[in-house]
Amino acid sequence: MQPAARAVPGDIDTSFGDGGLARYTLLPADYHARAVLGPGGEIHLVGTSDIDPTALIHGRLDADGGIPAGSALRECARHTLVPGQTLSNVRCAMQPDGKIVAFGGYGSFADSHPFFARIAANGELDVSFGEGGVVVIPDLWGRMVQNAGVAIQVDGKIVAASSGFTPDHEEMSALIRLEADGHRDAGFGERRNGIALEKRGNTTFYDLLLGQDSNILVCGFAVGGASVLSYTSNGMPDEGFNNDGITTIPYKPGRYADFSAITLQPDGSVVVAGDAREEEPAAFMGIMVRVDKTGQIDSAFNGGEVILPKPLAGCRDVQVLADGRIITLSMSTLGEEHAGVGRWLPDGRPDFTFGNQGHVIVELPTETGSPTRAFLDDLLVQTSTRLLIGCCTAAPEDGIVSPILARLII
Repeated sequence: MQPAARAVPGDIDTSFGDGGLARYTLLPADYHARAVLGPGGEIHLVGTSDIDPTALIHGRLDADGGIPAGSALRECARHTLVPGQTLSNVRCAMQPDGKIVAFGGYGSFADSHPFFARIAANGELDVSFGEGGVVVIPDLWGRMVQNAGVAIQVDGKIVAASSGFTPDHEEMSALIRLEADGHRDAGFGERRNGIALEKRGNTTFYDLLLGQDSNILVCGFAVGGASVLSYTSNGMPDEGFNNDGITTIPYKPGRYADFSAITLQPDGSVVVAGDAREEEPAAFMGIMVRVDKTGQIDSAFNGGEVILPKPLAGCRDVQVLADGRIITLSMSTLGEEHAGVGRWLPDGRPDFTFGNQGHVIVELPTETGSPTRAFLDDLLVQTSTRLLIGCCTAAPEDGIVSPILARLII
């Protein structure tokens, strides 16, 4: 990784890509992808493209945002996983051996189900996984709505979270666990079929995380509000977490909130972040809350919650640094072509040593007014001093949607 020209926290790292920004432009059609880091800091982009909606697309950039040398890596790898079926809503996770597990949906809007696939760092499908590199879950959902994420346990097992509607139009969420070879974990879930259903009311999962005590944590919307849910290692509600495995932030009249991102501080405390909307006066804000290992909201964390200040708007992702400080990714009130990054002390106070009063605004070259505009997705801690923002935007030159990354000094 090349040395940066400046080393002030919050600055754009101009040694990355083209002046601090890297856009993946090897596809002549819209390409929606999520970013994940390889063992050497290289960037893998896994998603779908209009060029072939039935294919899983894998692109790659080196650690400094360039196209890797060598003809085999200068083109996207494409894999048709379920013939004739459109793929969507892809999330991914990196295994310690450098292989990538992709988790998404296949099928139509009205009839869609989860899939898993595993690909090597060079883009080849790992045929030792599942059936020829692919696992499908046709018995879950009549219509899949949301994939909250996928994670790799220390024993190699794969955990994913998803939300959707049953064939009877009942809304619910589920955890799925596979063995390392792609077979369903027969010890997981109430029916021991690799699926743990969440049946307690209308619940939508938005993000997934593995806890420090072999528990599985998800965040989203449940029991009438923004919630954190904890499950035991076999997929059952964690009774040691707020008695029933669910913590919901207290409802405030006129305010609606949900959590879209979850992370852990070094002591095991859970930090969740998302969006809050108030009716009077009409406002759209970012919100962040800390919950201890027992599921109790931590009042020592800025009195129980942090409301992100303008020009930050909402919160799309959250990460924790090794020293416990918190990084948030937001949209901006300055316009759709801007992203906001904030840094916070471990107790939730703004870190004024970062950027302008604890936050920076990054301008993203995008076609203003595009229906796809800037979809902010990922915060990736590349090194102890480098942070990547990953999103998909429509290029100003041609309107084609493609992944773009920015690197900041932290």
